[in-house]
Amino acid sequence: MNYEKQADDFCKKYDVKVKFEYAGYTYHFSGDTEKRDTYDVTITRGEKSFRLKYGDSLNNSNLKAKYTKLQKAYGFYVPSNDKGAQNFCRKMFSCSIKDLNKGKRQNPSAYDVLACLIKHDPYSYEDFCSDYGYKGSEESLTIYHAVQKEFQNVEMLFSDCLDELSEIA
Repeated sequence: MNYEKQADDFCKKYDVKVKFEYAGYTYHFSGDTEKRDTYDVTITRGEKSFRLKYGDSLNNSNLKAKYTKLQKAYGFYVPSNDKGAQNFCRKMFSCSIKDLNKGKRQNPSAYDVLACLIKHDPYSYEDFCSDYGYKGSEESLTIYHAVQKEFQNVEMLFSDCLDELSEIA
């Protein structure tokens, strides 16, 4: 299945707009040990919208710095068919030379964000802890409130098509 197309078709069918604003290269989750590209995302449908913070995958983050490191090891321009450089990229960065040759950040897609949205009501804090393996702490309570808020926003925009949105995963 083409997940990007599925998300794009959903956006067209339901007039959904997903707008990204680069927020910086920073820590996203509590407890992160590595920085990543982060975004302020606005999801709009008709007259309603909501904003959320999105942290891109580590693999997609900071390609410019990774390319500089590759150049130091292999020279100014690295052809994508250089086997040594290919192995270096896979081992060091878990991405291809083609990605690094672009040398620039690319916004995530609508699929990336829609697939990550909370699409099911977390119900009570006890249910949330039980479902997600939390033992109950101040941090898990903070996460629970954030999940509740996101679900309320998702429900506000997509209550009539939540089942179809849930298929984007």
